[in-house]
Amino acid sequence: AAGLVAKRATADAKGGDGLLPAPPPDSSLSQPVAPPPPYLLQRRTDGGSLEESWRSSETLPSRGSAALSVSRLMPLRRVTLADSLAELSVVLASSPPTAARRTGRCALLLGRLVAVTAAAAAFVALLLWAAAHDPLAADWAERHARLRGVNFGGWLVAERWLVGPPTVPGVFEPSSSWAQDDEHDASLARRGSGTTEAVSAFRDVFITRADFAAAAALGLNSVRIPFGWWIAAPTDAAAEPYVRGRGLGYLDDAVLWAEEEGLTVVLDLHGAPGSQNGEQTSGLEYPDWDPSHFDADAAVWTVETVAARFSNRSCIVAFELLNEPRLGTTALLEYYRRGSEAVRRHMPPERVAVVINLYFFQHMATQAWASFDWRMPARRHPNLVYDLHTYTCFLERGRGNDASLPLWLYTGPLVELYAALLSITVRPAFAGEWSLCLLWYGAAAATFRAMNPPEQRALRTGFASRQADALTRGDRLGGHFWTWKAPHEDDKDSWDFAEIVRRGFIGRGEWAV
Repeated sequence: AAGLVAKRATADAKGGDGLLPAPPPDSSLSQPVAPPPPYLLQRRTDGGSLEESWRSSETLPSRGSAALSVSRLMPLRRVTLADSLAELSVVLASSPPTAARRTGRCALLLGRLVAVTAAAAAFVALLLWAAAHDPLAADWAERHARLRGVNFGGWLVAERWLVGPPTVPGVFEPSSSWAQDDEHDASLARRGSGTTEAVSAFRDVFITRADFAAAAALGLNSVRIPFGWWIAAPTDAAAEPYVRGRGLGYLDDAVLWAEEEGLTVVLDLHGAPGSQNGEQTSGLEYPDWDPSHFDADAAVWTVETVAARFSNRSCIVAFELLNEPRLGTTALLEYYRRGSEAVRRHMPPERVAVVINLYFFQHMATQAWASFDWRMPARRHPNLVYDLHTYTCFLERGRGNDASLPLWLYTGPLVELYAALLSITVRPAFAGEWSLCLLWYGAAAATFRAMNPPEQRALRTGFASRQADALTRGDRLGGHFWTWKAPHEDDKDSWDFAEIVRRGFIGRGEWAV
């Protein structure tokens, strides 16, 4: 060892390592070059002063150079993202090196950047998982792993396209036009004509105990019940202009019938005070609707009133705070926090899930991942579950007859894509609404109209099978078909579950437990 130290000291004095001849002088080093960054300066191993081991990027150090010998003895140091960026800038700004030299060093530094970025992304994903990891929601999903349900739509929020005249008497006056296209306007008209009893009569017969029994007989195990805020109003005057009728008595009946038939219930605030989207599905279609019209205080009051009423009913397994909202993420976050707390004051997280509807599929990233998962952590908001509506038919609705995507895309790949979203949420998710609706506009509609009846039937049957399979494959929970009853003949092949099963588009047992 002593001999090796003496040999290296002699080599340092001579500019070599004693084993190979010293390298010839490098003329390029006599030219002025940019000074190296401080982190490229290394300390001599013999205890001497700092010396620069940096060389011009044109010249690789030879095997016999002192710089290489010293660098072999230097310990590895931690490389930071700032170091890599600074070194990359030096490489790109230094005197012209050979192409191979520059390419190699750039590749090395870019590799470092990719590694650091990947590590940061993994760390963020870990934090997201830690915040949203929800053992109670996982237990809930396991208990309801085969959610085969249907919506009782149009009953407690009347939608004209579904329950309007002339087929269905009741909420909408028989002589009314499409200018009266939501329950708000229909109720005003009924109040004006003194015929509000027609609304109550419609609700008493549209969904009855027989519908719950028929749903159970088809093998369904769950019903999602959309309701409007006016059902929970304390008085008729407080519900104006809507018609309250028997109010929460309708939900009393629904919960009782569900218990008797062994069905679970998902309560769904489908129409919120002031509307959550300005669409007729909320009971108020208003072209000038603005998110500021949504009354969060009144909506929270409605949620708490209903939760308190049914706090001890074991068939209720979930409470959906809003249906298809078009509100900003900040406003939704504040409302969902308050709504979740209102439910939890009366319904325990061990039994009842709080459901958040992600209206558009992009909300998976912009709302769930970017906000709700972080800012509604499981430790404060346990058993939180997402609802996605997997309608492929509305993808190009805004383009009308200019819609150009082919029919096979809507009935095949898009089905798989939409269903796959159920598997990439951090929290459990189910499809609160899906249907057999095909496009009625654009190129896809023209393709369907050109088919003969057997071809149309085969396409619709395949569309149904693919959706039923995709929504329940693996760990996907399933969901609820929209809807149970669609009285208009033109809607029966697409929206009427009971009729769709009778006509054979969905086989018995295909969407059943």
